[in-house]
Amino acid sequence: MKQLSYLQYWLLLSVAVTGVCGLAYLLAQQSLRQSANEPQIQIAKDAVRILESGKTPADFATANIVNIKESSAPFLVIYNSAYKPIASTGQLNGTAPILPEGVLQYANERGENLITWQPESNARFALVVLPYSDGFVAVGRSLKETENRINDFLLITGIVWLATLLATLVLTFLKDSWRNFKVRP
Repeated sequence: MKQLSYLQYWLLLSVAVTGVCGLAYLLAQQSLRQSANEPQIQIAKDAVRILESGKTPADFATANIVNIKESSAPFLVIYNSAYKPIASTGQLNGTAPILPEGVLQYANERGENLITWQPESNARFALVVLPYSDGFVAVGRSLKETENRINDFLLITGIVWLATLLATLVLTFLKDSWRNFKVRP
């Protein structure tokens, strides 16, 4: 059987290291992104329960309207069955956010819709949409902080990946010298 050269041995190690680092990043990224939906899911479920118990969308009106492009606070928008916003705790460019009809239709068909919504290039939101008897409840929150954490983790993963590749390269080429290394008492 042919013995692997140092470069071949290192290439095999680098594939394994790349796979492990890539998997670590993917798992962390997905965990962070999925957890970005957590408060919105509960807020939306609570709002649907309140609306179904007889409260009106006007009961959700607040004097503290959130500018969703600048705030990380969750916002709630209630849409009627014609897909028009009828109550909102958040505004995008001075008006209640208007979702594409397909987002609401999908929620109606599936019972919920959890999406990343990007109405503008500098505005991305984790959005949960639930149907209720008279329309839809959408609850969102900015992804800025989550995406900052994901970018930080990407940087850390990249540094660990490069350092590990360099270390395995050096150790692979030092492999023969290890055989001759003897500890003297």
